[in-house]
Amino acid sequence: MPFSFVTPVALALLAVIPLAWWLASRSRSGLDRWRSGIATTLRTLILLALAGAIAETQWVRSSDELVLIACLDVSKSIPEARAKEAREFLTEAAKRMTEHDKASLIVFGGEASMETAPTRPFEVGQIASIVPRDHTDISSALRLALAAFPEGVQRRVLLISDGNASRGDAIAEARAAKAAGVRIDVYPVPLDQKRDILCEAVVCPSEVKKNESFDAKVIVRSEEETEATITLFRNGQLVGREPVHLVKGKNAFLFPQKVVDQGMYEYQAVIETGTDKVPENNRASGFSYVQGKPRVLVLAGSDADAQFLVPALKQEIEAVAEGGANVEYRSLANIPQSLAEFQNYDGLVLVNVNAGSFSPAQLQMLESNVHDLGIGLVMVGGDDSFGAGGYLGTPVERALPVTMDLKQREVMPNGALAVVLHTCELSDGRGNYWAKKITQAAVERLSSQDYAGVLDYGGTGGRWGEEWAIPMQLVGTKSGLLQAIAGLSPGDMPSFHTILDMAEKGLKKVNAALKHIIIITDGDPSPPTGNVMANLRAGKVTLSTVLIDAHGGRAGPCYQAMKKLADEGGGSAYFCDDPNHLPQIFVKEAALVRKGLLFEEEFKPKMVSSSELLRGIPSGSFPSLKGYVATTAKPAPAEVSIISHHQDPVLAQWQYGLGKSVAFTSDAKNRWAANWVSWDAYAKFWGQVVRWTIRTAPPGQYRVTTTVQGSTGKVVLDAIDPEGRFVNFLTLKGVAVGPKLEGEDLQFQQVAPGRYEAQFDASKVGSYLVNVGYQGPEGSGYHASGVAIPYSPEYKDQTTNMGTLEQIAEITRGKVFRPDRLRQEQSSLFRHDQKAFQRSQPLWPWLLVFAACLFPLDIAVRRVIIEKKDMMAAWEKVRERLPVLPKPALVEKVDARLSALLSRKKAVREEMEGRRVFNATPEELDKAPPPPIAGAPPPSAASPAPPAAPAAPPPTAKKDDVDYTARLLEAKRRAKKDKGV
Repeated sequence: MPFSFVTPVALALLAVIPLAWWLASRSRSGLDRWRSGIATTLRTLILLALAGAIAETQWVRSSDELVLIACLDVSKSIPEARAKEAREFLTEAAKRMTEHDKASLIVFGGEASMETAPTRPFEVGQIASIVPRDHTDISSALRLALAAFPEGVQRRVLLISDGNASRGDAIAEARAAKAAGVRIDVYPVPLDQKRDILCEAVVCPSEVKKNESFDAKVIVRSEEETEATITLFRNGQLVGREPVHLVKGKNAFLFPQKVVDQGMYEYQAVIETGTDKVPENNRASGFSYVQGKPRVLVLAGSDADAQFLVPALKQEIEAVAEGGANVEYRSLANIPQSLAEFQNYDGLVLVNVNAGSFSPAQLQMLESNVHDLGIGLVMVGGDDSFGAGGYLGTPVERALPVTMDLKQREVMPNGALAVVLHTCELSDGRGNYWAKKITQAAVERLSSQDYAGVLDYGGTGGRWGEEWAIPMQLVGTKSGLLQAIAGLSPGDMPSFHTILDMAEKGLKKVNAALKHIIIITDGDPSPPTGNVMANLRAGKVTLSTVLIDAHGGRAGPCYQAMKKLADEGGGSAYFCDDPNHLPQIFVKEAALVRKGLLFEEEFKPKMVSSSELLRGIPSGSFPSLKGYVATTAKPAPAEVSIISHHQDPVLAQWQYGLGKSVAFTSDAKNRWAANWVSWDAYAKFWGQVVRWTIRTAPPGQYRVTTTVQGSTGKVVLDAIDPEGRFVNFLTLKGVAVGPKLEGEDLQFQQVAPGRYEAQFDASKVGSYLVNVGYQGPEGSGYHASGVAIPYSPEYKDQTTNMGTLEQIAEITRGKVFRPDRLRQEQSSLFRHDQKAFQRSQPLWPWLLVFAACLFPLDIAVRRVIIEKKDMMAAWEKVRERLPVLPKPALVEKVDARLSALLSRKKAVREEMEGRRVFNATPEELDKAPPPPIAGAPPPSAASPAPPAAPAAPPPTAKKDDVDYTARLLEAKRRAKKDKGV
């Protein structure tokens, strides 16, 4: 039956129809027979439609349509040649589709993406979808395929993969496909890497003590017996190199180790052989944490900045046996380069260091070290620190208890920066890209109250020349200014004379405490004349030059000319052959316009709140300071302990994430703090400040282990007190920091006595550092650990996982295509071996509309009196107006009134004729012609009229009647005239 009903019990309403018939037969309500029949028919149709709508009638059709969705693995483990074979197989097989079939393509790696929707014809070309290729997630592809199938069709999936899934549960998705009636065919991608050598892991103890010996175990898997060399590095330093003999299968090699300093150590093993075909998987890493006294790293802008502070810290901190720390001083040339290297320290002190001394990645590391890994941070002021050092808007500013943007200050010292862009001819053709990028970096370091503008040699209006591409303006929210910079296209100007003159005049109009010009160039334009430079100096405008890939190099004439120009302008000349260093240069240069934040006037510091940092130091004992950098304190939990005479913070501190940070806005040398360096509490003050920020060592026997399973990292903390008892109910807070320096909070759960576990996302290649802070009966502390993923899991398995693929096909009753019979099996891909689907289309909405349309007609038939002749007349009018309907024959219609008029006319004519005969003379009567006979020819004057032949009276002769009447009337008028009437 082509119809089905969702609620068939509603069809019982059809029993009302006979009742409606009976009632109609009993009471006609004055209706004639034909109107009663129409009304009964309409009422029956309405009841039928309503019953069908309530029963939710559906129109059921059988469908033999097949939709195939191919899931193509494009992860790194699939060789391009094999992927091309699979695409060709799909294209050829699609040629055998019937007219009822459709096909679609999903590509997947770490994620799945719909490449094409179900369509016919189907052809696989170049893949346009972009998916992560470092992982294989078969489950995501199957899940997307199940969601993409239309209803009412036979559904089939073709899985093209090597079966090596690094994330997700493909078997669970196969069971879901079986429940949905979807069959999964499998196309196993053969992998032919037969001579691969893989470095699986470096196994180190997660925690060791100083001077404790241990072994770093390197595990290697080989597909053949061969010779190789293993090299071992510790924090990037070579610690071992050994030739080894590999047997087929797994091999383990031990490297004895002993570490004398505490900190986090990363061991990396590299294996080399001449026969390996996949070099990407020839390295592995492991981490080991060595316990010991905390370490503090001091970085200073110059030796003079640290000459008093470092000895004071060594005296105050290193001399303490319990709770002491080792102090290490480094120049800016030896800044740690990785997050793991920063992990070797528990506290960091920045002394008058410009933000441009750090790369953007290092600035992010500093913030992550404090917030996520618990390292303490102390920033000491100076003329190259805080806002004057370019830290506005940086990640380091987020970590500090003060901000460098002084929005609430009534009198705001501001600066103005003019950037001159000259097209730079870099070898990679990206000169203008870098020029705009570093200009944006400079603007990012300005406050909202500073001014900025950009000049270039542009082609506005079709004419090239010097111009203010972005007029000097307040920086404000920066977004509009940054967008305008991105749209610039500077040209190759011939000279700096005109453009520097324009810059000087533009800066003269700005009310700013400091004014600075930066020229970005490759050194081609000719220098300006002396009067332009004199005007710059007179207006107290400084000038710096930045050469990008200058002609002739550092010793060439371009650099010499630009260095001379910068010397005359009172600025700096930079030579840059690596564009990646340019943002750091511009951070330093942009900081020059922020020097207005320096207050160099002597004042007496005032303590406004007590804290651990000032314990034992009387509030009135602080010597005077001769200057500081203006900042604004952040809201709570930031706390200000000392303020200046302008109510600006001098000493502020807070807890930031897992770590602590302190800001001291004056310096620590004999410039602003000249009276402090001779103060007897100088060493005590700095010792307490730094010690407050240092991470505390873990108490008891706490051990953290970090591992990776698939794309999930697992952290396990085992807590045992000094007596060997399990420590339960700890309050734990942890963070895992990934390769992109993004932190992920760890949610720990106690799973056994003294054991706590947490998980984190480890889907990216690189190092993951874990820091766990805890609070318990033994006190509070932290523990650091780490794990590394040196290469994509796609390079780990180099053989096809037939077990997983065959299991997926078996669960869903699918087919496994044999690689050696692909051509022969192409025709079976679109086989129709599933039960035909029944496709249902709801009809009840249309039935409701039908009933609603009939209801007014039913009322009209019963209430409006329409006779049959009215309907026939209406039908005749319809036939006349519609050209498609046949027209009725023309029939003369005689009106009743017209008939009466003609009858009356005939009577009058007879009466008038009688009167005329009665009054006419004999002569007239003789002359008068006889009345004409209808249909006879008129009489002729030449021949006598023939005798009238008898003829049948005509039915009608209107014209003759009129003529005859006219003659009678004329005769009557003549008769009256003769009588004199």
